[in-house]
Amino acid sequence: MKSRFLMWCISAGADGESAGLLWLDLGSRYCEPHRHYHTLDHIGASLAHLDGVGVNPIVEGAIWFHDAIYDPTRDDNELRSAEYFLEVTKDWIDPARAENIQRLILATDFRTESGDDPDVHLMLDIDLAVLSAPATDYDGYRDAIRREYGHVPDEDFRKGRAAVVRRFLEKPIYRTAAYQLRETVARENILRELAILGG
Repeated sequence: MKSRFLMWCISAGADGESAGLLWLDLGSRYCEPHRHYHTLDHIGASLAHLDGVGVNPIVEGAIWFHDAIYDPTRDDNELRSAEYFLEVTKDWIDPARAENIQRLILATDFRTESGDDPDVHLMLDIDLAVLSAPATDYDGYRDAIRREYGHVPDEDFRKGRAAVVRRFLEKPIYRTAAYQLRETVARENILRELAILGG
């Protein structure tokens, strides 16, 4: 994974030393002890999903950085991750590319509208691919999210989590052809989780 990140940075304009130092910082963030789902495993799985649909350096950049900042006690992680990305790449990345990647990172705040941008749709479908995972994998994801929100009392978590996943059912979950075939499984997983949550 490290070598892939270094290659992405160098292809985007970084020198090897800058890329290596950035990996040390970014990698350590994804290994923070309060993370159980938003880890390098999630990044690796997302990259594998991207590889399944083709090469897209803009989406790949957004995947690497979209959860760089993750604090489950805050609601501005996407904004802060985008700001982190801009700060650590400003000395070498093309501004137009940076703007596009920033836009995709911000789009992973699912309270915002996705618009009609195909790169945004692909980024979001990849980020939500876990919703259509096999039931045992989905349950592992669900349990990992609960651990990340261990500071929240059970009843409050059940209400909040139910509201979040119920929102996914209000419109199509997936927008790209590669993922629309997974829609039924995702909805089944969400409905099963809602039953477990009691709502």
